Amino acid sequence: MIDFESENGRTLCERLHLASRDLPALITANGMPLRRPSLREVARVVGLLRSVPGEDDGEIICDLAIVGAGPAGLAAAVYAASEGLKTVVLESYAPGGQAGSSSLIENFFGFPTGISGGDLTYGAQLQAYRFGAKFSTPAQALSLSFTDGEHRASLQVEGCNATLSSKCLIIATGAEYHRLEAEGRENFEGFGVYYAATAREGQLCRGATVIVAGGGNSAGQAAMFLSEGAEKVLLVIRGEGLARTMSSYLARRVETKANIEILMHTGIRK
Repeated sequence: MIDFESENGRTLCERLHLASRDLPALITANGMPLRRPSLREVARVVGLLRSVPGEDDGEIICDLAIVGAGPAGLAAAVYAASEGLKTVVLESYAPGGQAGSSSLIENFFGFPTGISGGDLTYGAQLQAYRFGAKFSTPAQALSLSFTDGEHRASLQVEGCNATLSSKCLIIATGAEYHRLEAEGRENFEGFGVYYAATAREGQLCRGATVIVAGGGNSAGQAAMFLSEGAEKVLLVIRGEGLARTMSSYLARRVETKANIEILMHTGIRK
């Protein structure tokens, strides 16, 4: 990744005629830039785009269609495929969902010492593949209808000319991060405002003061992870404490961590 403000970044932008409104940009293998590419465009360029199996046939018929590949969707895929059901999983972003970006999940059954969201997602996907489940990512379900008399759900999928027809449908779309209602927030997304706390964000925040907004488990896990490298972590919550919104084991750790400060009854405006 090249920073637009760096000397190399400015030189590259001048050579490719890129303005700030064109960023972020992806430089393809042939040297041509993609300006503000969608996730689907990025996946296509780097060879990660997985189409719906059989989409050239006009109609794709399966026993079970699962919309969403978070922990719930992946678990359903494993159980259904292991029973011999023809299973197709659609995911609009990346397998794992919100859990996939978690640095450490400690309250998931079967992992007494915890597991990272990435490892959990990888293992679940591999297990579902082993039983024959088919994945299409990134692929967004655009519309849903039901065929009278046939008891089938029909899905129109982004970038797919065929209709996905299934005997059963599971919608496991999960949660979506709440965006701050702060003036100018969108100008900093990906450049100071992030919605995950992975190793990359940990490096960017090393030795700095970090603000984590939210009082749920994801926020608590992010605060604990970032506190290992950051000088100080400010946990901003609108309520009066963590007891109502965060698992008790995690709340206790956050409250006793020396370099985490909890700011209650606090919001971010700009």
